[in-house]
Amino acid sequence: MSKIKIFSFKIADFLFVFLFVVTIIYFSANIFLNKKAKTKQLIIESGKNIWYYQLDKNKKIEIEGLLGKSLIIIQDGCVFFEDSPCPNKLCVLSNSICNNGDWIACLPNGVFARIEGEEKFNQELDATSY
Repeated sequence: MSKIKIFSFKIADFLFVFLFVVTIIYFSANIFLNKKAKTKQLIIESGKNIWYYQLDKNKKIEIEGLLGKSLIIIQDGCVFFEDSPCPNKLCVLSNSICNNGDWIACLPNGVFARIEGEEKFNQELDATSY
């Protein structure tokens, strides 16, 4: 007759299973519990170049476009075009952007700026019609 070998747990087996379970719990907790909202940031594109800026510090940014340099200002968490070499200056006349999903552009100069980072979009109305 052949002997049936029954697997029995030893101390090393318990340690291995315990460490495996603790590792899974640790990484699961980091993934699911530490979901912090990303801070808002400005993303500027011009041609094939992309720049990233935080909105917590005031800053003047010169971006080289198709027609010349556009001057973009970050002030108090909002962004606007100060100057651009485009002929009609619509980008300079446009309002500043402050919320996730907002964007501004100088199309003749090929400069596009948008705000991204927070998970929630602004729920305020941006226009009203009658």
